[in-house]
Amino acid sequence: MPLVLFAWAARRLPLSAMGFMQFLAPSMTFVLGVVQGEPLGWAKITAFAFIWAGAGVFAYGLWRASRRLAAV
Repeated sequence: MPLVLFAWAARRLPLSAMGFMQFLAPSMTFVLGVVQGEPLGWAKITAFAFIWAGAGVFAYGLWRASRRLAAV
């Protein structure tokens, strides 16, 4: 039943929103692992920073596009 509800909701969301939600789940797992004491090396920190930097670039692009549409 959860998968059916997920599929139902996924069809009604824009792909950008769906992608961002799919991005949040691994990030929450990462934070939970760090909080519970999993060893955190420089490679993991760097990878996590690059992932969030990519999300920031994506969000900035969406913001700029929405501002352009609002100005027209």
